[in-house]
Amino acid sequence: MEPRKKEIIRDYRLAVEECHRLLLESFSNWYTVISFGRIGYEKEQYGRECVEKALQTFILDIGLLSALSLASHQITHEKIPLSNLVILLTWWPRLIQLLLSIAGGFDFVKSRLPDTRSFLELIQRQPTVAEHSDAKPMSIKGGKIQFINVSFCYDHRYPALKNVTFDFLPGQVIGVVGETGGGKSTISNLLCRFYDPTSGCIRIDEQDIRGITQNSLRDAIVVSPQQQDIFTNTIMYNIRYAKPSASDAEVYEVCKIVQAHDQFLRMGYDKIIKKEIKLSGGQIQKIGIARALLKDTPIIILDEPTSAIDPATESNILENIRIRLQGRTIIIITHRLPIVVNANHILVIRDGRLVQQGTHKELLQGNNYYRELWSQHTSLGKLSTEVDYI
Repeated sequence: MEPRKKEIIRDYRLAVEECHRLLLESFSNWYTVISFGRIGYEKEQYGRECVEKALQTFILDIGLLSALSLASHQITHEKIPLSNLVILLTWWPRLIQLLLSIAGGFDFVKSRLPDTRSFLELIQRQPTVAEHSDAKPMSIKGGKIQFINVSFCYDHRYPALKNVTFDFLPGQVIGVVGETGGGKSTISNLLCRFYDPTSGCIRIDEQDIRGITQNSLRDAIVVSPQQQDIFTNTIMYNIRYAKPSASDAEVYEVCKIVQAHDQFLRMGYDKIIKKEIKLSGGQIQKIGIARALLKDTPIIILDEPTSAIDPATESNILENIRIRLQGRTIIIITHRLPIVVNANHILVIRDGRLVQQGTHKELLQGNNYYRELWSQHTSLGKLSTEVDYI
């Protein structure tokens, strides 16, 4: 029985670790979980692991108590040999340890009740961005995006966006540029409806996004953020998270677009990240971009997507994306202007305001904020448009 007992204990510990890991990663990777519409999947996976943990606990506790109860009964009522008493005494310290563990468990639970209450209040809190009861699935025609007099504040603080109005035509490559903290990423957060505007309206193909179902919105938009969420699982799992039904060939295709297929093939697509292999910042960003491409949505947002990738590779990746996503609406949010010099349209955001918009050449005319930013990205302030990016 000793090997079997060790196996049960090992399985129990693994179940506990997996249960805790799933809960922690589901919360810490909330951006990816919500963006890819995987809340239901995470709930199901966590529930399954909790049941397995409970089963292992039951086997450990009930198995030991049953064995000791049987031995005690036989010694006191059935006059079995004294040698069995020795066995009982050998097991007795373990029984005491078990009982103390159970008692300690009650004390632990009692001491954690305030934290548990706070946690339950958190998960039962009504979301600030609620889906209306009469919300309808979105009908995507081309992917036209409109911000109409949009303003927004995070927690009633200084406005992140101030009365912003613009149109993105379907199938265009749009650049959103400005200094860090100027409000660029807020545009992405509002478009994905992680928040609702303080005032104003956001429309996609003439549909107010507050009146459409959140699942249909998630099906239409995908975001590749600068800080990518990585799950403690295989490379293949992390990319396929966007589309669980995707074949290996589909995953390989998007990895080739981000110039990562050969690297991942050498490492092993089945290797577990954080345990069996460690990835560089650039490799993690490539996983995130590949994951976004695999979802294959009409609108894709690249929010500082290649900040950890060298310029030559970055240029190739963005050109591959432009070719792959022809006809899709591509929004590139960046403070690195060379990335968007060939975009169809560029928005210039400064301190939450839309201060300029136009093409790269149009924006360079005259002394203005965009020209100032461009000068900072060129050698000794010399302006140049000889950059082969999107």
